[in-house]
Amino acid sequence: MSFAAYRDPPPHPDCPQCDDLRYEVEQLRIQLGQQTELLTRHAIARTLHLTPKGVDILTKLYGAYPRPVLRYDLERTTLDPWADEDRVTADNLVSVYVSRIRKVLPPNSVLTLHSHGYQLSESGHAAVRQVMEAQG
Repeated sequence: MSFAAYRDPPPHPDCPQCDDLRYEVEQLRIQLGQQTELLTRHAIARTLHLTPKGVDILTKLYGAYPRPVLRYDLERTTLDPWADEDRVTADNLVSVYVSRIRKVLPPNSVLTLHSHGYQLSESGHAAVRQVMEAQG
């Protein structure tokens, strides 16, 4: 008999307690995922000495790998929704954060796709993955 049979027991449609337990288990899974993401973000910030916005951009690039991330999407990441910042300010902020990320990763880790956005290279992805696994 496999252990899989013990992980997810068959649903009992007539059992309200089972519904409550399934809901609680799902909530715990969500909380665990959020805590894991938070710990990973702290590990990246601490190890690479990045600010929270820098970590936001780096995790967005990492999550999109191997696809590029549009510059506009990164601008939206850097903008404070309550601040009165314009697009030029956001564009400058993205450039500053990407520059800081490039300084802490191996050379050529963040590729610029002109008129498009940015993309992590294979070496950049591996470097971030190594930080995340070391936290792990």
